[in-house]
Amino acid sequence: MRRIILVAGLMCLAGCSAMRSISGPPPVYAVFFDDKSIVLDRDSRAIVDNAANEAKAHPGKYAQISGPSTKAATGYDPAIAEARIHLVEQTLIDDGIAKERLTRVAEPVVIKAGKGDAQRVEIRIVDKPAT
Repeated sequence: MRRIILVAGLMCLAGCSAMRSISGPPPVYAVFFDDKSIVLDRDSRAIVDNAANEAKAHPGKYAQISGPSTKAATGYDPAIAEARIHLVEQTLIDDGIAKERLTRVAEPVVIKAGKGDAQRVEIRIVDKPAT
């Protein structure tokens, strides 16, 4: 009887692991900025705080941060993109996430959608840092 319970328990654990791997990518916390702004408004700050809370709830995971390519929109200033990413990183640190748990995507996200899409930074809570 013990073996049956043990096998059933192991099968449940394996099923949970398999379901997580087929559930898709982690949710995106999209932090939007006003045009030419490098300030978090109330809504954007709440989004960063929610991402920080998820990271705190999963201490073995990393906060992966990405921003748009500097080629996403004509006339887009790369200094603004970098300042926004840095602001989000610093806000996560201020919210209690260790700097060692922050990682940037190696290649910038290329956004071809509307102008507003180029004015965001994305946070994902991931199992391992991007390489």
